[in-house]
This record gives sequence, structure tokens and C-alpha cells, in this order.
Amino acid sequence: MSESDDEWECCTMYAVLAPKVLRPNTDYHISVSLYDIPAPIEVNASVIGPAHSVSTGPVSFGTAESKVLTLAIGDWPKGRYKVRVEGKGANFTKYDETVAITTDRFLNELPLDFVTKCVSTDKATYKPGQKVQFRAVVVNPSLVPKDNIPIDIHIPTGKRVIECTKLYAKNGVICEELQLSAQPVLGHWTIGVTAFRHNTTKTFTVIADNTLPTTNVEIVLPTYVTVNQSQVVALVKAFDTNGKPVEGELTFYVRATVSYAPGNFETKAKINGSVTLTVNLIDNLKYNARHAFGSDFVCGFTARVIEAVTGKEDVRVEVVKPSETYKPRLKNTFVTRCWHYMLVIRTDTTTITVGQEVKFMVNATEPIVRLVCEVMGRGDIAWAKSFDIHTNITFGYEFSVATVNQMAPSTRVLCHYVRPDNRE
Repeated sequence: MSESDDEWECCTMYAVLAPKVLRPNTDYHISVSLYDIPAPIEVNASVIGPAHSVSTGPVSFGTAESKVLTLAIGDWPKGRYKVRVEGKGANFTKYDETVAITTDRFLNELPLDFVTKCVSTDKATYKPGQKVQFRAVVVNPSLVPKDNIPIDIHIPTGKRVIECTKLYAKNGVICEELQLSAQPVLGHWTIGVTAFRHNTTKTFTVIADNTLPTTNVEIVLPTYVTVNQSQVVALVKAFDTNGKPVEGELTFYVRATVSYAPGNFETKAKINGSVTLTVNLIDNLKYNARHAFGSDFVCGFTARVIEAVTGKEDVRVEVVKPSETYKPRLKNTFVTRCWHYMLVIRTDTTTITVGQEVKFMVNATEPIVRLVCEVMGRGDIAWAKSFDIHTNITFGYEFSVATVNQMAPSTRVLCHYVRPDNRE
């Protein structure tokens, strides 16, 4: 969430960054940065819901200061919530067509998505006599598991047919199963999991045995490839909703694009449940190794299965873009491009541990007077700070971030600035 566009006068600029997701029993963090607004400014942040609300109260900001505001979210029920950030103490001028409207405050509001726990089943549809396998992830925001978890299952009429109490979450995950009878109640069944005083439900469907099964096609790709190891081993799976392998003809397409040329590759194979195919992204697509994996590289994998018995066609598509995630134990250069004017590079390649100072280098092709940097982890704001830069940034400006638990397992670093000449 941010507000800093050309509708506002250049001397009154600010930026607000806030998570889109709200979770109960957690701290919700908001990053607020001011750009040359006459101090002092009082900023008040709040999360507002149908029955619960919380506010920071007035927080004083100095000129060109960045702060992370914290809101303690309690044991709130699911509902519609919004975050609201208001600043007072300076005159802001907004133009409505040709009419200038001056006010002594700025205001931002953003609707939030309320998220509790994750409950999943091995598939969405079942038939009589089949086994329903389900799991629930029950950990708090610090990834500490919760024990003594009650789980109940309701049939479509609303009647509870299964009740489990005091279940143990191994590594934060509860795995259970339900064997359906030969004549179960047809319709939508519901699994309910209660943890941290919140209930989360998952619905699955039981259908008649004479319903024709559908086919699910899946493409399993490696997590990453490199220029030196550009071979992709793709596993294509084809099973029906009863879990039986599908036999037929597979056509596997690879479509890749970079800035200078598209690349295409196609191969065919017989499939009976699964088949493994190998594609070399450089040789098969006829790309130059130096340009194949640039920032504009996008690769699409399509699996088309024609069933041998019915002739029915099923298609699965996977799109792969350049990785934005750090690969452990590999030496990586971390680069973030902002408006094509700035580079943020991590200057060390050692394994990161909690409490370690991680160093970054900022380079820009134009002067930067003030740099705002923010670190986001686990869907929240983990760190934010403003830097006044008095040196030539074309030679690099170094800053460091002390890592905390909230930054595991991966984080994103966002840096932004305002041009001194035109305030963009």
C-alpha cells in the first residue's frame, strides 16, 4: 500500500508498505517513510474489523524518517478487516481536475485477507469405499507446533460422524485418514480443525460410483537449472480421480521466449501413469548460452495427453520464470532492479544464520539523496530504515541488515528513492 503520485505536491511525499494478509495472534507491521515533509508529523496506524480494532495511537515522525509501526492482533475471528494509516501535521494539496484541495492530513486504507490455518485433502472428489487422506498444518507464526488438536468431520446433513481429540502434530503437521463405507452419504463433507481457538474447515465431495472419472495431468519440473546444467528432466503424471494410471499418447511442448527470439521444441511419448522426458533448454531450443537465462526469460511447458480408451484430451501447462529465491549452498548474486536506475547487490555469499549481519551494496546511475530500504519476510515487514547518502552512489553505498527469525526461510529486499530534480 503506498501513496506518492503526481497528484500531490512535490514537497509532501510519503510511502506506506503494509502486508495484504492478516493473521490472528500475531504482530502486524507497517512501514511508513516520509520524504521532506515538514516535521513533526503524527502518524496513526490501525487495523479495523467488524468486532475488533487496534491502533498505534499518534506516532511522531521527523523529516524524511522511516519507521516500522507494530499492531498486536489478538485472538480475532474471521471477518472483513482493513488497515488504515493517517498522517497529520502538514498541508497536503491534491488536485481534482483544475481545483486545488488542501488538507492537513493524508489517509490510506487497504482491505486485508484474513488467514488462519491450512487444511488439505489428497484430492477433491471421492467414491464409495475410497480412503480420504487429509492433513492440517497447525503452527503459530514462529512455526511452533500446537498439540492436543481436535478434528471433526461432518456429513452433508451437518451431522458429525467423526470426532478426534488430542491429536499430536508431528513437526506441526497432523496427517489422518477416513475410510468411506460402501454406501456413504453423497455430497459435500466437511473437515473441521480447531487450533489457537480458531476453527478452519475443508470441504470434499463424495460422488456416486457410476460417475465417470476425470483425468488429472501433472508436470513435475526441477526447482532450478543453470547455464552449465541446462538439462530439464520433466516428469509427466496422468491419473484419473480414482487414482488409476491413464494410458495414452503424450505430446510435450516447450515454448520459451527471451528478448531476441522465441524457442520451440516438441516431443512425443507413450504414457501409462507417468513418463520422464529430458529437454535441454539450450540445445533443443537453439539458444545462445550467454543469453538463455536472462531476466526476460520465460519458459512454458505443456503436456497434452490423449487417452487410449476414450480418445479424451487432457492438458496441463506450467510456466517458469527466472528464479527470485536464494538457493542454499550455491553462490548467488542478488540483484534487484528498480526503474532501471538502481542495483541492489548482496556482497557476501556465505550461508545466512539468525543474528548475522548481511551486507548489501547499492549502485545507481543518478544521484540519490535519501534511500529507503525494507525487508519483507513471512508476509510481513521485518525491517525498514532510511539512509541519507552524502557520497557519490555510482561508486556504491553499503548497508547491512541484522537477520532475525522472521526473515527465515527467505526474504525480499525492497529499496526505493525519490529523484531530487522532479520528485518522481
